[in-house]
Amino acid sequence: MIDHSTTVAVITGGAQGLGLAVARALIADGCRKLLIAGRDQTKGHRAARDLAALGADAVFLAADMGDALRAKAPVAAAAARWGRVTALVNAAAVTDRAGILDCTAAEWDRQMAVNARGPFLAIQDLANRAIAGGHAAAVVNVQSMSAHGGQPFLAPYSASKAALANVTRNAAHALARHRI
Repeated sequence: MIDHSTTVAVITGGAQGLGLAVARALIADGCRKLLIAGRDQTKGHRAARDLAALGADAVFLAADMGDALRAKAPVAAAAARWGRVTALVNAAAVTDRAGILDCTAAEWDRQMAVNARGPFLAIQDLANRAIAGGHAAAVVNVQSMSAHGGQPFLAPYSASKAALANVTRNAAHALARHRI
């Protein structure tokens, strides 16, 4: 068990599925300050209430990680509330079905925006804040086996997860000296 009693966490896609499971695991390990972000306000507020019942100061922020102007909002909101953010989990994703023969430019752009660009911008914001604050931080990007090629009906999803894998490796190399 890792002691997360000093962790201030942001979890994109934290209102359901894997993101919500990560939030529960962090709370079980002592995290008491976490912000979950997602598109569905009903699920998000319900999830935040459930997490608060487990003993956390848990809040929900409606956020679309595909919106470049709003992708940094979850980290910014958590920093405004608790003074700093020490952990970011990028679990938000879209998996709309589209193959190489039928994928539209709009479908491609949406999945790249949510699954790769949004996490990149959130990492950038977290890193700049942690460096300025002189503290360590951690980032977890939820990956997919589809990054290695994927199913034929998941062409843009597979490409976006391959991009996220590269963003993860690049960020790890660039930010390690800053304890991120």
